[in-house]
Amino acid sequence: MKGKFLLLFTTICLFSCDNLPNKEGDKHKSETEIVEGLVKINSSEYLSRQLLIGKKEDLAGLSSLNIKGDRHYSFDGKANITASYDMTNNYAVYSYDEKDRLIKFELKQHNPAETYHEVIYAYSPSDSVIEIKKSHLENGVMQITEIKDEGISLDHTGVKELYFQDKDLNQLYLDEENREIITYKNDLIFCCGVLMKGKNKLSYYLNENGRIDSLMIRSLEENDQMKLEYEYDQKK
Repeated sequence: MKGKFLLLFTTICLFSCDNLPNKEGDKHKSETEIVEGLVKINSSEYLSRQLLIGKKEDLAGLSSLNIKGDRHYSFDGKANITASYDMTNNYAVYSYDEKDRLIKFELKQHNPAETYHEVIYAYSPSDSVIEIKKSHLENGVMQITEIKDEGISLDHTGVKELYFQDKDLNQLYLDEENREIITYKNDLIFCCGVLMKGKNKLSYYLNENGRIDSLMIRSLEENDQMKLEYEYDQKK
């Protein structure tokens, strides 16, 4: 069961049953370009775990983000995600050092309360990763399953990209007039086995602070659509 969740957690987007469909380039590229009348923007500037979360600089000062019906995120006030919760018994925790480098990723469950998977990163003074240690819960005890200390090409930025950059989200377009970020995804899978098959258009609408206010998902092959709302809390 836990192994299946781990695979799902890292490969697909999970959505809540309350929001089932209804009938109603180079990531480091700094320049933008006009595509079909829209501005193509740099996706590496955005956090994009499961659904697009937002532009990093616009998330500073937050304590949490709730995507209603999908997932809840906790922040440390510096735009670092510290935890991610969905409707299941499982959740993820992220820990950072004083240089804001991600040093530990943990998969946990609420009941019984335990950690069943973790990855720990060690860095050199130049911020390169020098060791990756993986552990998994076996027979009630966390056991180290792998330690890698050679042939590692990651740095601190690359580690965060593993967890907060959707590799399939390589094309984002900005409609400045309508304050809308547009992207496309195929075959969206929902929690109860429902599939929005084929190509879907995802429209993220921005509020006056530049943060995402809501997301509308429209099937380009069927009549299905769904809407998700984003709620923010500021760090006190």
